[in-house]
Amino acid sequence: MPGQYAQICSRAFAELGLFVSLTRHLLAPNGRWLAMKGVRPEDELKALPADITVEAIIPLSVPGLEAERHLIILKAKSLEFFCSFKIKIWWMEWGRVVSHDWVGHLRSS
Repeated sequence: MPGQYAQICSRAFAELGLFVSLTRHLLAPNGRWLAMKGVRPEDELKALPADITVEAIIPLSVPGLEAERHLIILKAKSLEFFCSFKIKIWWMEWGRVVSHDWVGHLRSS
């Protein structure tokens, strides 16, 4: 069963890859991870799993704080596929064998 949360947010929790792996099962389809980070985490971004995309990196301004802060928005790539198949079906009809070829297509959305 897919997760139920449209957004999962963290602040000072873990590296991005660990954050994603620990919470992936909680995220709803088409959901987003929101990670509040300090300095832009280039190494963490490069180490993300291949199916995770960075949707946005938003610099944040915290009143009274001169340090760098960023909001990183991540999402999983949708799993899309296309499949064609051909099935040959045989059956008995009035004492004789009848066959039919059936071609089908499946596409995920």
